[in-house]
Amino acid sequence: MGYDQPGSGEPIDERVETWRAAVRSAFVELHVEPVDRSGFRGSLTMAGRADLEVADIRAAGQRVERHYSAIRRSPSDHLYLVWQRQGRGCVENELGTAWLRPGDIVIYDPDRPHALAFEGNFAQVCVKVPRHCLVGSAGHHLDPMIGQRLAASLGSLRVLGAATQALLDEPEGGDDPFVAGLFLDALGRSLDWARRGREGDGARAFGRGDRMRRFVRENFRAEGLAPADAAAALGCSLRQVHMICAEMGTTFGRLLLSTRLEAVRQAILDGRGDRLGTIAFDCGFRDPSHFARTFKAKFGTAPREFGRVGPTAA
Repeated sequence: MGYDQPGSGEPIDERVETWRAAVRSAFVELHVEPVDRSGFRGSLTMAGRADLEVADIRAAGQRVERHYSAIRRSPSDHLYLVWQRQGRGCVENELGTAWLRPGDIVIYDPDRPHALAFEGNFAQVCVKVPRHCLVGSAGHHLDPMIGQRLAASLGSLRVLGAATQALLDEPEGGDDPFVAGLFLDALGRSLDWARRGREGDGARAFGRGDRMRRFVRENFRAEGLAPADAAAALGCSLRQVHMICAEMGTTFGRLLLSTRLEAVRQAILDGRGDRLGTIAFDCGFRDPSHFARTFKAKFGTAPREFGRVGPTAA
């Protein structure tokens, strides 16, 4: 699949709608909004590589969002690896913001709400990886890395970048399983090394963030959970707690709130049968109005209505 959009000759509104349709066709249901509609252009080339799909994307600045409503309508069987080649951008998710520079890599889950933002022209490669391909060597290293920047300075990332380039360089119609296998092996090893802290400061930052997320997941139900509690549990200073959260692109308060809201959402979808107030209280909320307001702000609908919509509503 290929799509190359010129910067002129087509009415602006049609140009933008055509690009939106091309992005949705290549990936999943997304909301795409150009930074500058009048000067917008983009090209997208999609190719199959064994079980993988590789997209070569070059475009003007834009913001791409994936909301819970779209996830319910069109869930995905893939995870996406993005290799930033030119320009700067960011991936925003419930745990924070990952800023991307050329050479950086980020993995994100289209079944989790997120946004990608690019202020100016950019180029990137996106590899669509079926979830079943990550069961085993890469799967158990993956969850803490979702939405987190993998810096180009990490040695293993240079290998992964080369493997990604090899996917892109396959001749048209190429379907060599060796190249796809090489990429998956490089992905698994890169995640393994980063998780084990073998790659210096960048990997240690992931380790700190992983421990912080785990602490919040294990303790979010506690009333009055505070950064001081995290400092005591992790054996670090209060200042370090704030620094770890900043490395993750968030704050302790935002991380805690997001974790609590996600727990309520999952409990509603699981259909436990508990009253909504009981679920919210059990997940750490003590102020019903604050809970209702923040839930609607995050998920786009009131909590009582959310359960009626269901996870697969049309």
